[in-house]
Amino acid sequence: MTSLRAGSAGYYLAEPADALGPGRWVGQGAASLGLVGPVAAADLEAALAGQQPVTGRALTRRRGSVAGFDLTFAAPKSVSVLWGVGGPEVAPEVLDAHERAVDSAMTYVAGHALSARRGPEAERVLVGVEGPVAASFTHGLSRAGDPHLHTHVVVANVGHGDDGRWTAVDGRGLHAHARAAGQLYDAHLRDELARGLGLQWVPRRNGAYELAMMDPAILGVLSARQAEIRQALGGRRSGRARTVAWAATRPPKTPSSMATHREEWHQRVASVLGGGDSLDTVALHRGAASIGVGGRTTEMPDGRRRVAGAVDEHRFAAALAGTPHAAAARRDAVAAWAGALETGSPGAEVGRCVDALAPWEPAMGVAEPRRALAGLVAPPHLLRTLGPRPATAEGLTVWQRAATAVERYRTTWHVTDRADALGVDEGAGALTRFPARRLAEHLVVVRELADAQRRLGRQGRRAPVSPELSLGR
Repeated sequence: MTSLRAGSAGYYLAEPADALGPGRWVGQGAASLGLVGPVAAADLEAALAGQQPVTGRALTRRRGSVAGFDLTFAAPKSVSVLWGVGGPEVAPEVLDAHERAVDSAMTYVAGHALSARRGPEAERVLVGVEGPVAASFTHGLSRAGDPHLHTHVVVANVGHGDDGRWTAVDGRGLHAHARAAGQLYDAHLRDELARGLGLQWVPRRNGAYELAMMDPAILGVLSARQAEIRQALGGRRSGRARTVAWAATRPPKTPSSMATHREEWHQRVASVLGGGDSLDTVALHRGAASIGVGGRTTEMPDGRRRVAGAVDEHRFAAALAGTPHAAAARRDAVAAWAGALETGSPGAEVGRCVDALAPWEPAMGVAEPRRALAGLVAPPHLLRTLGPRPATAEGLTVWQRAATAVERYRTTWHVTDRADALGVDEGAGALTRFPARRLAEHLVVVRELADAQRRLGRQGRRAPVSPELSLGR
């Protein structure tokens, strides 16, 4: 996310060769000003100047030096390559999926990140904003002329507050929620391409995901910009060094037509594939392993097990571990949950799952309170028995009901075993020493767990001692 100064409109209105159609207005705030459809230069300039486009009237008196904000959503490299050389049948579907993912992320921004400040400094409060005054511009090239599918969403620094006043927006909220919005975009895009084109994903060490079907050699031959940055870094790894290298190697965009670039990309890919493979399908691969369906599991490179249609609990917990004071705001949980879904999920579904994890207090922007991680990260004994939490709100509800039954049992009978949910790891013989009441409650919980595993399609998972074994049969 980048803050924009006055006069920034020209960059987005220049219609570069990589523009994939005209800019379009997005957000309820834009609609309230009568800004819909294609973006006209005068209207964008007026919005960034804090003026009503039709009358020229100032919408706010004090905005500081920030005219707006650029929220950039970029597809993973493998998706950009698929869009660039995947052929006329595939490219439009990839572009549509990208734009729907951007819309999903902006829905989150409008509902949670946008706010405005009211009152004197000592008594300042935040109020909601009805929606962004924003314009969306989708481009397809990197500075080096490689395929780079990305969208700039230019949010003007004006907002119509819930109290009916137009003022500047609180930019702190946009900065605070930028990571969550980006992760939601990525998760929604993964889901769109998995459902629409049947594509599969693999996690990378840097925390990102790439298409499993994409040959790394193809990614390399179409990543000249990244190669330039790596060369400029000279082995340095800090974020500041990367920023300096990015700026130092940033050339102006080339004026060549998109058709010319596509022809060049096809030639470069053909040189890698030997000219024998088709570039008009999604078969730009050297093999792609299935991740499984239903409750089946597969082994990850680090030896951990993953369950299809479930959150990667290790990745989720690791993402939250970096939050300050071992506490997380809702936006942190959204970013962590979205980033831990290998096959992705619609943005709205991610929100429903996060809301099911904990009772979050309603708040906007930076006003979101934090809560302890203990209530967000699943304990080992539940994961060992029930497996990772499902990626859908419906499945998560089933999982949580069974988890509640287990925790109620553990509290009642003072079970502290971190590995076994019901504290009977010794086997069926241990149950013969239980009081009658505990044995009865144990059997009830076991049946609830078995029912939950059946409803989640995980019958094959290790379960606690079954009712039959409990009775010595």
